[in-house]
Amino acid sequence: MLYESSRLIPREGGPFDIGRSAAIVLLLLLLTAGFLIRLVAAKHTETGSLTGWTEHGVVGRNVAEGRGFTYDFYGERANAPLQSFVPPLFPGLVVLCLMLFPDPRHGFALIQIGFTVTNIILLFGIGYSLSERHLVGLFAAAAGAFYPVYVALVTTPNTTLLHSTLILLLTVNMIRLQRQPSLVRALVLGGTIGLAALAKPFLVALLLPAGVALYLEGFPWRRVAGLSLLAGAATVLVLLPWTVRNYRIHGELFLVSTNGGITFWNGNNSFSTGSGQEVYTEAAYRYLGQTPPPNAPPIMRMRLYPLPPEVQAHLSELSEVELDRRLFRASLDFARENPRAWFALLKQKAIGFVWFRPNIGSAYDKTTWTEVYRWVYGALLLLAIPGMMVALKRWRLFFPLYSVLLLQIAVHVLSNIQTRYRWEVESLLFIFAAVALVTALNLVTAKKRVKVATLYPLA
Repeated sequence: MLYESSRLIPREGGPFDIGRSAAIVLLLLLLTAGFLIRLVAAKHTETGSLTGWTEHGVVGRNVAEGRGFTYDFYGERANAPLQSFVPPLFPGLVVLCLMLFPDPRHGFALIQIGFTVTNIILLFGIGYSLSERHLVGLFAAAAGAFYPVYVALVTTPNTTLLHSTLILLLTVNMIRLQRQPSLVRALVLGGTIGLAALAKPFLVALLLPAGVALYLEGFPWRRVAGLSLLAGAATVLVLLPWTVRNYRIHGELFLVSTNGGITFWNGNNSFSTGSGQEVYTEAAYRYLGQTPPPNAPPIMRMRLYPLPPEVQAHLSELSEVELDRRLFRASLDFARENPRAWFALLKQKAIGFVWFRPNIGSAYDKTTWTEVYRWVYGALLLLAIPGMMVALKRWRLFFPLYSVLLLQIAVHVLSNIQTRYRWEVESLLFIFAAVALVTALNLVTAKKRVKVATLYPLA
C-alpha cells in the first residue's frame, strides 16, 4: 500500500478517516457543485464560435456543409485543401453539435460540462487507487470541481477538455492494468489509447510505459509482452479505419494526421518564441526580407505564419504528405545548423510549459484573469511539487502519472508550447497536491499524538 513503509499516509481508520459511504456522499456533492458552477458559467458567458477560429472547427464545419474532411491551410490552399490535416475526433464532435442542436455552441458547452464532470470522477478514482485513502481522492476531485481553469474552459470551444478527459481516462486504465493485469484490462487500455490517439496522435507512445509499468511490478516478461501486444493490437484496431482511409486518399501510410510538420516548424525556427504562431517581430520580418511596421511590439502573433521559402514557393503544388515532411525537414535543418540557438529555444520552451511563456505583445496585455491564474497555478505547484517528492517513495506505483506528464512535456517542448497544452495534464497535478495535503495532515496529527503521549503518558 502507498507509503506503508514510511507511514506518511496510513491505512483508513486514522485521524482523517472517511468511510466509503461518506466519501460517496461527498463526491456526489462535489459533482453537483461542479456541474452547477459550470452551468452558470456557460449560461452567463458568451461562448466563442465553434467553427470559426480553430483548425478542428473549420474542418467540422466543412464536413457538415458537404465539403468533406478538408482544410485550406490558413487560406493558402483553397484549390487543393488538405484532407487529413487534423485528427478526426474533435471535428466529429463539432459535426455532431451542428447536426443535433439549434445553437451548436450551447450543445458543445453541455458536452464540455460533461467532460469536466467526468474528470472529477476520474480524479477521485486515480487519487483513491494510488493511495487507498478516500481523502486523497476527494481532495483531487475537489480541485477538479473548483479549479478556475476547468470552469472557464466550458465556455471555450477548443480541444483542451476533450484531451484532458482522454488523458485521465487512459491514466486510469494504465493504473488498473498495472495493479491487476488481465486480458480485458489490456484490451480496454489499448482501445483507450487508440481513441486518445485519434485526438492527440503521439499518445500512442504510452503503450511503451504501460508495458514498463507491468515489468516494474515484477510480472514475468512473457506475461508483460503478451499483455503489451494485446493492448497494442486493440490500439491498432481503433486506429485502423482512419489510417486505411488516409492511405486510400494519399497513397502513403501514416497514422492519423498531417499537422505534425507545421506544429514542429512553429516551434523550431530562427524567429519563433517557441509558442504557436507567436514570433519575435524583427526576426520574423528579417526572415521574410521585409521591414517591421512602426511601433510593432517586440513579440507578436503572425498569421500567415512565415514558411520556409522553398515550401512557400511550391505550397499549392506539394502533396499533403510531402508538405508535412518538408516542414519537419526545415525544422530539423534549423536545429542542426544552429544547435546553440536551438538548445536555448528548448530551454525557453521548457520554462514556458511548466510556468508561463513570454509576453506576446499587444494582443495579450495582462488581464485580471491572467494574474488570478498565475496565483492559483503557483499555489497548485507549491503543493504538487512536494507531493511529487513524497510520491517518489513509491515511484513504481506512480509511474503511469509520471509517464503521462513527461511525455506531454517532452513532445510539446520539442515542437511548440501553448498554455492549453499544459491544461490538458494540469489536473494530474491535483493528485500530487492531494498526496501532499494528506501527508501534511498526518504528520501534524502524528506530532500532536506524540506530544500528548509525552505530557500524559497514561492517557
